[in-house]
Amino acid sequence: MARVLVLTSGLTGMTLAAVEACRRLAADGHDAVLASPTDVSDLASERCVPFTRLAPIAWDPAPQVEGGGRVGRKLSEFRTRSERLRLGVRRLGMDAFVEVVRDLRPDLALVDLELDEHAIALDHLGVRTAMLSQWFEHVKRAGLPPLQSSAVPGRGARGTRVGLEFEWARTRARRIAQLVRIWSRYLGTDRRSVVREYARRVGARTERLGRLDGLGLLTHGGVPTLSMTAAELEFPHDARPERQHVGPMIDVGSNLDSDAVREVERLARAAAERGGELVYAGVSTRNAGAGGVLPALARACARSGRRDLLIGAGGRPDVAARLRAELERIPRVTVLDWAPQFAAIRAADVAVNHGGVHAIHEALLAETPQVVVSEGVVDQDGCAARVSHHGAGVVVDRRRASDQALEDALALASSRRGGRLPELSRAVARYRTDRVFERAIASLLVEPG
Repeated sequence: MARVLVLTSGLTGMTLAAVEACRRLAADGHDAVLASPTDVSDLASERCVPFTRLAPIAWDPAPQVEGGGRVGRKLSEFRTRSERLRLGVRRLGMDAFVEVVRDLRPDLALVDLELDEHAIALDHLGVRTAMLSQWFEHVKRAGLPPLQSSAVPGRGARGTRVGLEFEWARTRARRIAQLVRIWSRYLGTDRRSVVREYARRVGARTERLGRLDGLGLLTHGGVPTLSMTAAELEFPHDARPERQHVGPMIDVGSNLDSDAVREVERLARAAAERGGELVYAGVSTRNAGAGGVLPALARACARSGRRDLLIGAGGRPDVAARLRAELERIPRVTVLDWAPQFAAIRAADVAVNHGGVHAIHEALLAETPQVVVSEGVVDQDGCAARVSHHGAGVVVDRRRASDQALEDALALASSRRGGRLPELSRAVARYRTDRVFERAIASLLVEPG
């Protein structure tokens, strides 16, 4: 069969999805290799996935001028701009990546949508490439709000055609203002400028340079994109022909015999034996600080007198320790350094998440009622809006997430085990049983290069 290179930036949710993609590719007879600029070798090894470590991402690739007064430094930055831009391109580390690719000789590469320079390098080498996305549609299409927006089409003034255009105009204005600030600070030697310069030097296709309405540095228009989301959760819109929903990549079978899974199941049994419920909440990868909505959630569970709260800290003992200290006075709260998320969601009576796309899909697959309190980071508001629109869970505005509001949301979610939940759960499960991802890979491998 084929050798497939799967690249991930290293964020936990995306990495777990990439590992599951590798496992499915291997089961389908392909030689799948995971590669990342972050050391995720332990995770890959646990799942028996071959792993190649890449050079770390150069977040500030161009060297900056140090010392001197503000005016003198800016003049020096201006005079040395071309040289620093050239050095920035070199520091992206693409020469080393090219050697890795030539050594592996992949027939197909699936690239995390946030690894722009790697996608450009693969395109330059002539490797058949598709973007691997954990996002719903994030570029402007008729009928869609920006993925960063909580607007719901057809609901209220913001959901009208004029309202959606305003949402896009506001999002673009913020993006332009951000880019202007960054350009002014770095005089065009910021990461985005360096990546664009690299694309120009290797003759990348112009559509890869992107517009201002995407979430990433570049848009990669016209490139096949596999979205690890369920179309049943998307808003109706005019879809891009190169973009395909292949369903969430969720590992439903690993670590089922682990001590952590047994602890989760013990907590669920204990709650049930008391005639109560177990609520599970995970800590966000992008916002790992203790606090936030979790204290209010713990108080809401305690107020009900029948709900126990389990918090998974995502393998970060420091975060777990801060949470234990903050919540120690609230009864029946358990904080684990790491909880096997899908197993915990499946064992829980209600799952609470921050609007992360992976957690939302996991709750649907497990057919566990969910409460979404978006933290407003990246795509979380847009994910929460989709959950609300499709009746996939209860959404609480983070600005109004009081103890009472959360207690009411938990009760409402618990009462919604019927409704659309079984239907959406079956829809999410079908992506796996119908082998949608595997069939998409097969199509990519036979398409003309």
